Amino acid sequence: MKLRTRIPRVLTDADRVRIVLQSFEEGALVSVVARENGINPRQLSQWRSRYRAGKLRGMDVGMPTVPISELADAKQRIRELERELGRKALENAMLREAVEFAHLPVSAWRRTARSTPRKK
Repeated sequence: MKLRTRIPRVLTDADRVRIVLQSFEEGALVSVVARENGINPRQLSQWRSRYRAGKLRGMDVGMPTVPISELADAKQRIRELERELGRKALENAMLREAVEFAHLPVSAWRRTARSTPRKK
């Protein structure tokens, strides 16, 4: 029985970054990505940890890398700003309605005031 020996591959930083980014895609499994690229899943997990910490760089590709923690912070900030934008849009709509109401003639105010039920 002949044992198969594996020839070690030398991967550049760019290759590592490409593989790590591939593993971060939605629905990707570390084990499947590792198998497709002929590497050990543990090695890929280590690269992913280094990437999150900002220690795995793709210098020869010229692609900037951002730690995942920074990305998560940025996404959280975007969500907060979108919520604030929604509040401001609602406030703006209410103010427009108030301005339109203020420009109605006085007779229209009286009709509107009569049509709304009064609190006792």
